[in-house]
Amino acid sequence: MQTQATHAYKFGDFLLNLSERSLSREGEPVGLTPKAFDTLAVLVTHSGHLVEKDELLKEVWPDTFVEEATLAQNIFTLRRVLGREGVQYIETVPKRGYRFVGDVEEVLDERVGLLMQRQTSSRLLIEEEYEEEPEKRPETEARTLRPPSLTRRRKVAVVAALAVLVAVGGLAYRWRQDSAKRAEAAGSVRSIAVLPFKPLGADSGDELLGLGMADAVILKLSKMERLTVLPTSTVIKFAERGGDQLAAGRELGVDAVLTGTVQRSGERVRVTVQLVSLGAGRTIWSDKFDDRLTNIFDIQDSISGQVARSLSSNLSGEEKKQLGKRQTWNAAAYDSYLMGLFFWNKRSKEGLEKAVEYFQKAAEVDPNYALTYAMMSDCYYLQVYYQYDPEHSSENFAKAKETAEKALALDDTLAEAHLAVSMIQAHDGYGGDAMNSLRRALELNPNLAVAHQRIAWMLSDVGRLAEAVAEMKRSQELDPLSPTNNSSLGLLLVLSRKAPEGLAYCLKAGELDPASYGVQLNIGYAYLFNGMYEESLEHYRMAGEINPEGRGELLPAIAYVELAAGRREEARKLIPEMQRLALEGKGDAYGVATFYGALGEMDHAFEWFEKALASSRMQARILRYDPQLDPLRQDPRFAELLRSYGRSRVLTQPMN
Repeated sequence: MQTQATHAYKFGDFLLNLSERSLSREGEPVGLTPKAFDTLAVLVTHSGHLVEKDELLKEVWPDTFVEEATLAQNIFTLRRVLGREGVQYIETVPKRGYRFVGDVEEVLDERVGLLMQRQTSSRLLIEEEYEEEPEKRPETEARTLRPPSLTRRRKVAVVAALAVLVAVGGLAYRWRQDSAKRAEAAGSVRSIAVLPFKPLGADSGDELLGLGMADAVILKLSKMERLTVLPTSTVIKFAERGGDQLAAGRELGVDAVLTGTVQRSGERVRVTVQLVSLGAGRTIWSDKFDDRLTNIFDIQDSISGQVARSLSSNLSGEEKKQLGKRQTWNAAAYDSYLMGLFFWNKRSKEGLEKAVEYFQKAAEVDPNYALTYAMMSDCYYLQVYYQYDPEHSSENFAKAKETAEKALALDDTLAEAHLAVSMIQAHDGYGGDAMNSLRRALELNPNLAVAHQRIAWMLSDVGRLAEAVAEMKRSQELDPLSPTNNSSLGLLLVLSRKAPEGLAYCLKAGELDPASYGVQLNIGYAYLFNGMYEESLEHYRMAGEINPEGRGELLPAIAYVELAAGRREEARKLIPEMQRLALEGKGDAYGVATFYGALGEMDHAFEWFEKALASSRMQARILRYDPQLDPLRQDPRFAELLRSYGRSRVLTQPMN
C-alpha cells in the first residue's frame, strides 16, 4: 500500500509514523509485519468511521486475491499488539468491516521528532540514574613501563604461558558447561514449533519454498512419539509475521522453535537453521546447508535428522525409518501439494476448490504421491460435510471415497490416508470401523491435530464425553490458533457442564475468527449457561448480522435466553415467527422444542421434538448432553420417541 500522507498519528501511548512506516509506544519501537502496518494505517486514517472489508482488502492487498481470514488474522495481531487492559482500539462490525474507535490526534511532520523526544525523555532519565557519575569512577594510575630484563622476560613468558593455559582451560570448561546446558535444554524439549523459513531472495517463489521446508520437517518430526510437533495449519499463520522467534514460541506455548532462512541463487539454494529453547533462552543446534536446488529433499532429510538427534539420542528403528521416508521425489509435484495444503487450511468453499485443483496437479505429475490423494479426499469430504455444493454431494462423496482408497493402497503407513478412510466409514454408518481407522492414524502420527479433533466428535456421539474432551484438548494444544479447535473444545466443555471453562475457549475462538457465524453461535450458547444473558443475546444478534438467513435458527435461541432472563412476555412474542419459519423449513424445530420445554409446555415441546427427529439426523452428542433437553429427558415420551426413530442407542451406556 502506498501512503501519501506526510504526517503521523498519536493515540494513547502510541505514535504511528506514516512517513517512516513505524509504530512506537512511549518511544519504544513496536514490531509489525508490513501488511499489519498497512491495515492499521487504513483504520487509523479513517478513525471513527467504518471501513468495509472489501475496501480494506483492496487497500492492503491491491491486485492480489486474499481471503477474509487473512484480514481477520491481521486484526487479531493488531488487537494483541495494541491491547491493554480495558482498552479496545478496533471494533468489529459483523459482516461489514472494522472501525478504529480510539481518540486519534494528527501530528504534523515537524512535531513528530519533538513528540518522540518527549516520549523517550522519561526512559532516558531512568537510564541515567544507573550510570556511574564520572567523579566516582576509579581512575587508573599512569605508570611508566620499562623494558624488562632478560630474567624478567622469562618470568613474563612463563606467566603468559600459564595465562594461556588458564584461558584455554577456562574456554574448555565454559565449552563443557555450554554443552551441558545445551544438552539439558534439549532434554527439556517436549514440544516444538517449526516456523516457515524466511525467504531472503527477491524471488517470490522462495516464500513457497520456505513453507515447504517447514512442512517437510513437520511431517517427519511428527512421527516422533515423544515429541509434540505443531501442525502446518498452525505455523502457516506466521508466514507473513515479523517479530522474534521467542515471542512466537511463547504465543504457541511450545518448549522450542525451529527457524530458518532460505535463499535461491540460480540453481543453488542456501538454508540456515537454528533450534532455540525457550526455557533456556539459547540455541540448541544450528547449521547451514548449501546445495543444488534439485537436492532440496536431501536438505530436508538432513535438517529433520539432525533436529531429531539433537532432541533425542535414542531414536527407535521405526523413528529412523520414518525420518528417512519421502512422500515424493518430484519437486513440481511437491510445489503443487504445498499450494493445495495452503488452500485446504482455509476450509472455505473457494479454498477447498482451489486445493482440489492443486492436489490433482500434484497427482498428475506423481501418480504415486499417496499424501496428495489423502488430502484430496479430505477436500471432497469437507465439501460434502459443509454442504458447499449440495447438487454434487453424491459425486463429491464418491470422489472422496475413491481417492481415500487410492491413498491407502499406495501407503498403508500414512496417517492421513487412514484419516481419510475413517471419514468415509463414518459417513456410511460404520462407526466402529471409523474409530479404529482414526486410532490407527494416531498410532502412525500422534501429532495429527485433525485426527484428535475428529475422534473427539465420534467419542462424544457414543457417550464417552470425558475422553472426547481430552482428545479435543489435545487437538487444541497441537493447533492453538485454530478457531475451530477452540470453539469445538468450548462446546464440549459446556456439554460437560463446565460452562465457565467452555466460555473461555469460545471467546478465544471469537478473537481468532470474529466473522464466523458458527463461532458466534457457540459464544452465545456458552454465555447462556454461564447465566450471562445480555452477553448471550449480543452474540446471537451478532451471528444474525453475519448470516441474516439464519434467523429461523436464531429466533428460538433468542427466545430461550429471554425466558431464562425472566422476560417471559418478550420470549412469547417471538413464538409466531419462529413457528412459521420452522414450518416453512427455514427454522429450527429442535430449538422450538427446547424453548417449549423451558416454558413448561411439554405437549408442544414433544410435538416439535418429533418434528426435529423426523426432519434431520440430529447429532447424538446433542441428544445425549444438551442441557436444554433436560426438561424433556425427565418425561417417558423422550425415550419412546428416540426408540421409534431408531435413536435408542442414545439411551444406552457408552460404546467401547
